[in-house]
Amino acid sequence: MNMKAEVPAAGLAAEGGPSRNLELDRLRAIAVLLTFYVHLYQVFYPWTFTMHYPRPESVADLFGNAWGGVDLFFVISGYIISRTLLEQLDGLRSGLQRAACIKAFYVRRVFRILPVAWVVLALVMACSLFLNQGQYFAPPVYNAQAALGIFTYTFNFWLPDNKIAGGVPLAPYWSLSVEEQFYPLFLILLKSTRARVLALVGTLLLVSLVLRPFSLSDPMKVFFFTQTRCDGLIYGCLLYLVSTQPWFTALRVRAGCHRYAGALLASVTAIGFGNVLAVPVVCALSLTLVFMAACEGGLLVFPQPLQALLDYLGKRSYTLYLVHIPMFFLTLELMHRYIRSEGIAITDALWPQYTALMLVLVFGATELIHRTVERPMIALGKRTAEAATPQALAPTPTP
Repeated sequence: MNMKAEVPAAGLAAEGGPSRNLELDRLRAIAVLLTFYVHLYQVFYPWTFTMHYPRPESVADLFGNAWGGVDLFFVISGYIISRTLLEQLDGLRSGLQRAACIKAFYVRRVFRILPVAWVVLALVMACSLFLNQGQYFAPPVYNAQAALGIFTYTFNFWLPDNKIAGGVPLAPYWSLSVEEQFYPLFLILLKSTRARVLALVGTLLLVSLVLRPFSLSDPMKVFFFTQTRCDGLIYGCLLYLVSTQPWFTALRVRAGCHRYAGALLASVTAIGFGNVLAVPVVCALSLTLVFMAACEGGLLVFPQPLQALLDYLGKRSYTLYLVHIPMFFLTLELMHRYIRSEGIAITDALWPQYTALMLVLVFGATELIHRTVERPMIALGKRTAEAATPQALAPTPTP
């Protein structure tokens, strides 16, 4: 599998092309739908709004840990970012070539991540200024402070001590910070596969056995801080490093008569544990799913039209991930204005109106931003990277 595409934050999308792995797209779709569900349950409907993540009641509570969709994103991201960068970087000998490769990688990544992030942030700022009669959006000063953390990739450290109801529309940006803090250390500074594996395994043990268990006094920081939530990225990086070994091909599996086996594993949240224990379990299940997708053996195949829907959402998952909560809150604002004008009370009897308007806004905004911002900027990033480093990345002539 030749994956030349750059992948955005949380493994949410990859550029199109003949090498695109649609099975990974389906996992991205599953991950964003899980995230969508937990936020819908938690912060959308006024009669169920809560700032606390629900705990699963039992192992039968399949969606009690639906926030684990972000960990699935992390595993996907760790695997593909490692493959995208290291597959080329490790084949270069000179320091100039390696520097050019890293530069091209970050040029593509900047064009992939930042334009959509800026557009969604600007949308939230505009709503806080001009569409905020119900005070659903945080004041502009708060959003400006959040933006500073977002674009310095420190937002995940700022958010736990500054989390307010009106700030929820920007909350998904925390995962972007986790990724940008993680990748330079493990993928660029360490040059050999052995050094990377030892560093990753050592970090995983440190996170699992020391940092997270001894940080339980503040569950919010456990949830958002890089040092207690990077398991998925580590698993994804390790999967790629293991996949480069000659013996790994023997582990590859094909669909055969188990064509729908992957569909049975799609509920990465069906574990019924508390959040702290759930993180490593979710990551382990996510690792299994990403391994199956990486085999490209037709394991993650679903009945139609479900598969077509997952393929569609997978290509738009990054935009959907960032825009869905702002559209939730815009729905609340518009319904607030409607309810005041009609003189009626907010009750759960209005759930059809809330839901219909929300779906139109969420998927309408997703499609609009995907077509007018995301895809054009990906293409521009590729052209810019190629123009900036064409000679430096040319193969070195063999003596």
